[in-house]
Order: sequence, then structure tokens, then C-alpha cells
Amino acid sequence: FLVICGWSWSCRARFEAVATAPSMLGVVAVALPVAGWLLASLGDIELLEQLALIGVFGGLAVLMAGWRAAMVLLPPLSMLIFCVPILDELNQQLVDMSALVVGNALELTPITSFMIGNTVLLPSGSLVIAGGCSGLRYLVIGLAIANLASSMNALTWRSQLIANALAIVLMLAVNWFR
Repeated sequence: FLVICGWSWSCRARFEAVATAPSMLGVVAVALPVAGWLLASLGDIELLEQLALIGVFGGLAVLMAGWRAAMVLLPPLSMLIFCVPILDELNQQLVDMSALVVGNALELTPITSFMIGNTVLLPSGSLVIAGGCSGLRYLVIGLAIANLASSMNALTWRSQLIANALAIVLMLAVNWFR
């Protein structure tokens, strides 16, 4: 499991240093997300189904290895959140931000342009800043890499927050420059 998660040797050492033993509380830790998954499935709420499945993996870690070992496994298990399209709701806001940056950048040039929403009107035609230009994929990948690096290097929570903030700023800037 640790090899699949891509953990460094130091993370493996932390896992191996923790006493692992099956925990009966893990039955509850598995049952609750399974119940949530079932309810989300009955309600046909796919996003909640996917989030509950991540909880099932965490519950299985508690069931098989105990709470302390599950806490060591929390960083690689939390990487699964990047497989769930939870940030897709930000797409329109990111498109609007991109349009604002492009509009302000065009004002600094001698190019005649006019912005209407997400459309740039030019004398030779128009450009539409579409949903695919939002930078959402850059943002998700940047956050995933920042969290993976934080986990592998055993950074403190403060350093992890700084790494995530830098990833957000860098990925937005890269998208706008593109």
C-alpha cells in the first residue's frame, strides 16, 4: 500500500514506527461512510458518492491498522480528494478572473479592444474565454503536487498551507500568462 501511495522512506519509517493492530472502532469508521455512500447513491448524488468512497478507504485503514496508523496514512489517503471533481464549481469564477486579467492586460497595449463579459472584441474578430481556459486543471494539478510534496517531505501544517497558497498563485499566474 505504501509503495502505491508513493511515500518516501521517512514516511514509511513513521508508519512502521506506529504500532498497528486491527481496531473494532474501524467497523464504525467503515459503516458510516458506507451508509453515506448508500444514501448518496439512492439520491443519485455522484459527488457525495465519490467523497464517501474516500471515507470508506480511511475507515478501512482504521479497521485494519488502528487509529494511530490511520493518522499516518491520512496524507496519502487525502490525495484521493484530487480525483473527485469537487473544485469544478470554481470553473466559472476562474473564467471570470481570466477575462478580467486579459481585459486589464489588453488595456496596457495599443491594441483596440472591448470586453463584453468573457468575450474580447478586436478589430479583426473576437476571442471568447471559454470554460477550458479557466485554469481549473492547472489549479487542481498544482494543489495535488503541493500536497504530495508536503506529505513526502513531512512538512508542518503551516508549511503545507504556504505550499498550497504558492501553488494557487503560481497556477493562476501560469494560466493567465498562457
